[in-house]
Amino acid sequence: MSKRKQISSVEASYVRKQDDYEGAGGFDLREVTAIAERDQYRKSKRARVRDGNKKASLGELMPENCDRCNNKMEESTLWSDYGFGICDGCREEHRGDYKLITKTDAKLVYLLKDEDLEYRQPALRYLLKKNPHNPRYGDMALYLEKQVEERSLSIYGDQGGLDLARKIADEKRSTRLVNKYKKQMNEIKRDIRAKEKFSKDYNLISHECTYQPEIYDEAKDEYSKRCDECQEVIKYQKI
Repeated sequence: MSKRKQISSVEASYVRKQDDYEGAGGFDLREVTAIAERDQYRKSKRARVRDGNKKASLGELMPENCDRCNNKMEESTLWSDYGFGICDGCREEHRGDYKLITKTDAKLVYLLKDEDLEYRQPALRYLLKKNPHNPRYGDMALYLEKQVEERSLSIYGDQGGLDLARKIADEKRSTRLVNKYKKQMNEIKRDIRAKEKFSKDYNLISHECTYQPEIYDEAKDEYSKRCDECQEVIKYQKI
C-alpha cells in the first residue's frame, strides 16, 4: 500500500479555504487541520523551551571570561541555550568539542536514565528540534554532549567507572541476545518436531499397509498378520 504524500504548505493554505473535500482537490481537510495544529503546537513548544533556557541564563551571572580562551565573553550561544560558559568564538573554532546529542543517544552512550537528565540537580537543559528523518515523528531533545558526559562521570565516579559500567552493560546485552537466540532456536526446534510428528502421524494414517506372512494360532483357530510400517495387526478366520 502506497504512503499518502504529505502536502506542501502552499497546498495546505489552499485547501483550508475550501468548503468541502471535493473542492479541496481530494485532500482531506480534517487531516490538513490536524497536521497544521500539530505543527503549530510543536513550534510553540520549541519556542517555550528556548525562552525558558534564556530566562534561566539571565537569572544566573554569566562568566566574565570564556572558560576555554579566557577572553572576555560578550556573546555566548552555549550560555544562552545551555548555561555553558564558552564564547561563540571558541564554539565556532572547536565545533567538534561542543556537539549536541539526542536524548536517546545520551542514555545509550553514557548509561543515563531520564531522571539523571531531567530531575538530578541541576537539570540539564535541552533544545527541541524537528526530527530530520520524518516530520511526523516527535521532536528531538538535543543536549550538549559535554554536559551529558560530565553528568555521567559524576554518577560513575570517573572515566574508569564509566568504562566498567559500559562493559557490564555490554555483557548484559550480550547475555540477553544469547538468551533471545536460544529461545528462538528452541521455538524453531519445537516447530520442527511438531511438523515431523504431524508428518509421521499423517503418513501412518494415509499409507497402504504391507503385511508380513500370516500366522496361524491353532489354539484359537485364527489367523493374524502384522503391517511392517504401522504395526497394525488384523485377525481373521478361514472357513
